[in-house]
Amino acid sequence: MRLPSPKLVLLILIVVITFRSGTGIETNTTTTTSSSSGNGGSDSNLNNNNEEQQTPQPRARLDCDPCIDRPSFYIKVITHGNNDGGPSLFWNQVKSAAQSAAQLLRIELEFDLYDTFDPHQMKWDILYAVNANASTTTKGQQQRRPDALLVTIPSPVVHDAIKFAVQQGIPVFGINSGREVAMELGLLGFFSMDEYEGGVQAAKQFLKIGSSGQPSTTAVAGGGVIQRALFVNQEKGNTALDARFLGFKNTLQQASSMTGSHHNATSTEALQTTVIVEEFALQMNQNRTLQELFLRDMLTGCPYDAILLGGESIREFVTSALYGQGCSTDRTLLGTFDTSTAVYDAIAVGKLHFAISQQQHLQGMLGVLMATLYATSKKRLLFAGREHSVDNDNNRAPLFSTGPKVITIETLPPDTSQICETDAFPVCPHKLDPLGVEESKCPCVDFSKITIAAVLHGSKYILCVPL
Repeated sequence: MRLPSPKLVLLILIVVITFRSGTGIETNTTTTTSSSSGNGGSDSNLNNNNEEQQTPQPRARLDCDPCIDRPSFYIKVITHGNNDGGPSLFWNQVKSAAQSAAQLLRIELEFDLYDTFDPHQMKWDILYAVNANASTTTKGQQQRRPDALLVTIPSPVVHDAIKFAVQQGIPVFGINSGREVAMELGLLGFFSMDEYEGGVQAAKQFLKIGSSGQPSTTAVAGGGVIQRALFVNQEKGNTALDARFLGFKNTLQQASSMTGSHHNATSTEALQTTVIVEEFALQMNQNRTLQELFLRDMLTGCPYDAILLGGESIREFVTSALYGQGCSTDRTLLGTFDTSTAVYDAIAVGKLHFAISQQQHLQGMLGVLMATLYATSKKRLLFAGREHSVDNDNNRAPLFSTGPKVITIETLPPDTSQICETDAFPVCPHKLDPLGVEESKCPCVDFSKITIAAVLHGSKYILCVPL
């Protein structure tokens, strides 16, 4: 018998392999796992149950070795956030979102909030995490070195500790505060609002409201010009709040300068006026009642045309002092950073003119996601945006913006969205609010029931994924 030529044998093998591979690909859309001949199944199975053939079932090859054991990875979050449990749930929302991400990714997450923030304590907590090992114990529990750190950078006090973590080979990502120094300190990614831009947008919103939509004019609600504005800083020394104030101040003063040269200006006084922008800084270690007295004294005679709050946690404190002096939001424009159900309610009834949201839920969720991806794969997003130098240094932290997002009476989210935002969009089976006390009024999201379709231009291939 004449043997087939080597070329013919090779051609037959290619056809067979192509057919079998094609079958493997098509099973993603037309067959079930029980009908796979590639895993030793019989062709007779294909004909025994035509009904099952109509049910799309994904099929993955089992040659992914080694697989990633995500539950063995440990991410530690160290922020300046306070667990006040009061009307402001900002940091509880960040924490809840981070925990949801950890749950979805199946990694171990440690995220504690301070009762009272102290930058020196935060510094030592970072150093302690870097130097931890399996034999280190605290509160009766063993501590181990994290596979990645997620931090905020609220003060220069913590800079050296973060640099030390980077030098020791721990991947460090950041959220919320410290955007302007993230690259310098060696972070691998940062998720936050552009704080300076947040101040810019707040100033523009005041100008827009007062001038009936003309941002180049500094007229306020009463028909005059903004001559004096106040920024209330609830945490003096926090670099994020300092940047907000700077953006707010610069934009108002630049707008007044532009008004002075505007050909439509009608008041000689307006042409000669430079906006005075002041700052009232709350001191965390001082009595709040005493500080309210100081603020009330500043508000005597309602001298400010616009007041911007550095955060919504001080809204009641400031409005109490404002109303105590007989000032109203009809005369004094009032805006705030950050959102909550109470803030939305205040905007709805005209007690607040706007809020600047930094979408803190995204910060907690995306921070944990990116730290986990890098810890498990050494892959991360690179971003060559305007905030980078032209050399596109890949060692620098890509900066991703979660804000500013301006919320006004026209853009208030629906009630259901407000509730779910407040409760940080709980992920099933977790159904509690951010404080972990009551059941959330927002239905939890069951990610196992979410379907995402992808239409790509790439060639067909067999995707290797864990079951």
